[in-house]
Amino acid sequence: QLHDLSDPEVTRALAFNIDWHYALDITDESDDGKYLSDRTLRTYRKILMDERLDRLLFETLTDALIEAFGVDTSKQRLDSTIIRSNMRKLGRIRICAATIRKFLKKLKRTHKEWYDSHLTADVTDRYLAKNADSLFSQVKPSETSRTLQDIGNDLVHLIEVFSPYETVCVWPEYRLLERVLHEQFTVTGSGSDTQVTVKPPKDVSSDSLQNPSDTTAGYDAHKGSGYQAQIMETYRTDKHDKHTPDLITYTEVEPANKPDVYGLLPAIDATSKRGCCPATLVCDTQYGSDDNVVKATARDVEVTAPSKGNAPVSTTCLGDFVFNPDTSTVIACPEGHAPEWSVHTTKARLKATFAKTVCRDCPRHNLCPVYHGKKASYLYYDVAKVRIAQRRAIEQTPKFKDTYRWRAGIEGTHSHLKSDLGARRLRVRGLAAVCFAVSLKALGLNILRCAQALI
Repeated sequence: QLHDLSDPEVTRALAFNIDWHYALDITDESDDGKYLSDRTLRTYRKILMDERLDRLLFETLTDALIEAFGVDTSKQRLDSTIIRSNMRKLGRIRICAATIRKFLKKLKRTHKEWYDSHLTADVTDRYLAKNADSLFSQVKPSETSRTLQDIGNDLVHLIEVFSPYETVCVWPEYRLLERVLHEQFTVTGSGSDTQVTVKPPKDVSSDSLQNPSDTTAGYDAHKGSGYQAQIMETYRTDKHDKHTPDLITYTEVEPANKPDVYGLLPAIDATSKRGCCPATLVCDTQYGSDDNVVKATARDVEVTAPSKGNAPVSTTCLGDFVFNPDTSTVIACPEGHAPEWSVHTTKARLKATFAKTVCRDCPRHNLCPVYHGKKASYLYYDVAKVRIAQRRAIEQTPKFKDTYRWRAGIEGTHSHLKSDLGARRLRVRGLAAVCFAVSLKALGLNILRCAQALI
């Protein structure tokens, strides 16, 4: 993974490359000592993937490098990057057609008698002809809806015909037919009254099937189809220290449709168990939800991330009020006036009441978020809004800006993984194989950085 080699290139390097012999301490010059078959390589890789030993390798060796080089893990940054598996980018028509083709090929190979007796030639030729793929790829835009409708009818027909056969119903290929029908079409009625309607693109879920050959990949409107890798690494603010590397401490691969907001707490928990949890974690807006910040603070981690959404248009906002840090009740308004009382209306909602005469003569009268009633002026708010308002006030300080600017450095790590170690488009498909490749490529980048630090 470090050199982004294919299996034949690995076996050849093991046999003839003296650099590999030195690194692996191979002193035996016989053919037996330097030969590895492709089958053995595939077998041991499968064992590593099944037992998740790639994760163990990454964590164990990274922790050893952190200790050996004295890497400070108190400051870290987190971001995700898109990873493409070895899958074709297909449109809706070709996804449906490829799913049907995959099912028909297995049916023909394993149960030829059912294939011949239950299917007509016009259905089989449409999907198994030599030029079937090119025909579906050349559908005119004006014919897209009609072609999708025909494919939807074929999906319903295949599912209904083979649903009585338990042997077929447990096939992954048959379950893919059901999944594609559910995700791409709406089926109403039953029997001869069955009606199939193509779903509008906006109604197709982001976790829908992207390619029958890689069923675990997802789709994100911004990033595209494939997977995303959550990467967390240390960073140094002293750039004169050339002998302490920045190391990746955490990796996790997810379908591309999974929101980044769910990636922060698992990263903190995973590094806490290994003793390399950050005290300050810098990340972008998607990770910095109020719930994440509160839970990270409870874990003694300070999350530096911009708050989501736009600040209120009014000149005076909730962050300008003074609050009791324990009860979140208002102590004073921006002009220094204390409320007549401040109470919890519900568990999370609060209300502060100010004298009407005080607010009426206030220079911020028309700019303040308080509501002016008949008897008094009221400020309605909740605890979460207080925290967000206070965060927005902190975001304007030089300290926040100086800390947050270090987040951009992780984009260079993503670039190194993709350009130097081949993580942009992998040779494999499936979540387990992609996790294996990304974990070992991240470990390889850590080794390269440590080697560079020794120069």
